[in-house]
Amino acid sequence: MTRHRATAALALAAAVLLAGCSSSSDDSISDTPPASGSDTNAEAGTEPADDNAQPDGAADGDLSPGDTHTWDDGVSLTVGQLTEYTPTAEDAPFVPEGETPFIAPLTIANGSAEPVDIADLAITADGITTGGMLTGVYFADVTDLPGGRVAPGAETTITLAWTIDEAAHGRDVAIAALRVTETMPAATPTWSGTIAAP
Repeated sequence: MTRHRATAALALAAAVLLAGCSSSSDDSISDTPPASGSDTNAEAGTEPADDNAQPDGAADGDLSPGDTHTWDDGVSLTVGQLTEYTPTAEDAPFVPEGETPFIAPLTIANGSAEPVDIADLAITADGITTGGMLTGVYFADVTDLPGGRVAPGAETTITLAWTIDEAAHGRDVAIAALRVTETMPAATPTWSGTIAAP
C-alpha cells in the first residue's frame, strides 16, 4: 500500500485529517454509539460528571493525553497516550534518519444533531521543548487514512503518526485540533504530553 507523508505545515493547510477506522470512503458514516454515561444524576436535574472533560474556564492548552475537549455543538475529541512506535522493516525507509516515530489514538464523538465531516478537523503536532514542526507519516498497518463522517450519537477512533528529531527537540509534544467550519469555533484545544516508550 502506498504510504503518504505530509509535513505539519501542509497538515494545517490541507488538514492531517481524522478518519473513521471503519470507513472505506469519504462518504461513509461511522455509527458506533459512544459509551453511555451514568444517569444517576438525571432525577436531580444535574449532568453526570466527566472526569476527563475539559474543566470550565480551562485554557485551550490545559489538556493532557486522555483528556476530552467538547465544542459548543456537542462534538468532542479525546487524544490518547503518545507512544513511540517501532517501525517494521517496511516502514523504516519512511522514517527520516535520526528521528523517532510515535503514534496517538484520537476519538471523535458526535454529540450534535448533524453528521460531522471528519475532513473539518485538522490535527497538527509540534515539539514544545525547543520547538520544531513535526512530520506526519503514514504506516500501513498502524495509522488511518482520511475520510468519512461520524453520525449523530456515534464515535470513531483512529490513529495518527508523526516523527520527531528527539536529539534536537526532545520528547515533549503538543497536539492541536482545529475545526474548519462555517462558524469556526474559537476554541483550538491543545494536548501536551511526553512520548512514552513503546
